[in-house]
Amino acid sequence: MSKILKSIFLCVKYLQLNKVIIHPTEGFFGLGCNPDNYKAIKKIIILKKRAFNKGFILIAHSYELLRPYISEKKITFSMKNKFLNKTFDFITYLVPSNPHNPSWINGGSDLIAVRLTNHNILKKLCFLFGKPIISTSANLSGLKPCKSLKEIIQFFGNKIPILSHTLGKKKKSSKILNLMTGKVIRE
Repeated sequence: MSKILKSIFLCVKYLQLNKVIIHPTEGFFGLGCNPDNYKAIKKIIILKKRAFNKGFILIAHSYELLRPYISEKKITFSMKNKFLNKTFDFITYLVPSNPHNPSWINGGSDLIAVRLTNHNILKKLCFLFGKPIISTSANLSGLKPCKSLKEIIQFFGNKIPILSHTLGKKKKSSKILNLMTGKVIRE
């Protein structure tokens, strides 16, 4: 079994055990966990020294995995098509949140941040995990996201499993767009 495959299976196991992982994204490293487990979310908040009331981004390889977290009846057919047709544009969308979502995912907002990832290793991870993951930049709150293993170990030590793969080529975080209004939240 290849090193990458072993790494994926290890990270899936950690996600299933409601632990935090470090993973590459389209531009930098991220911290990830099961979105439905408060202890895992709390661990990320503590690791990042982040405010408890901020929401998180859910990433997945398919819309089907995101569907349970979205209030689809509030999204028009054309809005859904816009979301699905912009998959490769590295855009995070704010969409109506399923009212049953725990508040730690969306920070108490009626919107939830979701993104379909185009990063192959993350697609495989989400597929094997069978649900989306929380993905937030691997950094201490207010600092730049980690772009190297050296930075990861400097900030987070070596006790969190790292999904072994290269970073994508993006230079900045994803654009955040409110799907309902078209308003750009982050360029």
